[in-house]
Order: sequence, then structure tokens, then C-alpha cells
Amino acid sequence: MRADWSIYISFIGAGLVLLLPRNAKSLIRWTALLTGVAALAVALVGYFSYNSWIKAGNAGLWDVVIFRGFLRLARQSRGLARTTTSL
Repeated sequence: MRADWSIYISFIGAGLVLLLPRNAKSLIRWTALLTGVAALAVALVGYFSYNSWIKAGNAGLWDVVIFRGFLRLARQSRGLARTTTSL
């Protein structure tokens, strides 16, 4: 499952909330909660499947460059950057 569906689910949930009557606060809250949890679940599935896909060696060069570049930026922001320039 693609992780971009988490964005679509969030927008669908926002559209549903806009269509609900203003005085149905409980229904609005449940709709927002359920679509938010569904979007989070889709994003987590996408993250873990992509991560395992790269570790299995199925990624192309561009995917590995982007993933490793993201990891390098994450380490630098936490002060965990390596002293060498190699990955």
C-alpha cells in the first residue's frame, strides 16, 4: 500500500466532517478520529514496507540515495552525524 493514501484519507475525512451537521459534535469527533487513525495506519504500513524493501536490496540507486540522505539529515539534526562523509 502506498503511503500517499494517508493524505487522501485525511482529505476525505475532512470532506466528510464538512458535510456533517454542525450540531452533531460527537459524530464529527468520531469521524475525525477514525479517519485520522486510518491515515496513521496506512502511513505506518507504507513506512515499514518501504524500509524492509530497501533492506532487502530491492531498491534502485535513486531510492537508496534518497533514503540514506534522509537518514543523514536525521542524524545531523540530532547531533549524531558521523565524522566521515561516507554513508
